[in-house]
Amino acid sequence: MNQVHRYVLATLAACLIVALGISLASYLKRSALASIRTQMKEAAQAGTLADDLKGVDWDTAPLEDFETEVRPQVMQKIAIADFILRLWFVWVPFVFATCLGIAYFTHRG
Repeated sequence: MNQVHRYVLATLAACLIVALGISLASYLKRSALASIRTQMKEAAQAGTLADDLKGVDWDTAPLEDFETEVRPQVMQKIAIADFILRLWFVWVPFVFATCLGIAYFTHRG
């Protein structure tokens, strides 16, 4: 395999890893929001919500500007998704540098 092909493959691998990372963050965020919506619907059915939250349509209501306790697993999903999305400027160049570095240092020639 010539030198150009190695770097093209390394760049494609880095793009794939970045796309998977962003997809993972998006999935975790959607999953956490769905869990919160389900938790709020269950609390509404049980009648344990605060008075100002009663009568809210939890399928369409924005999930901000109110305080409630969520499960630690949900908070962990949100934290991981936020980490991936907020610190992209750190991990994306790291992924590209790592993939291209591996391509450079595995040269047999």
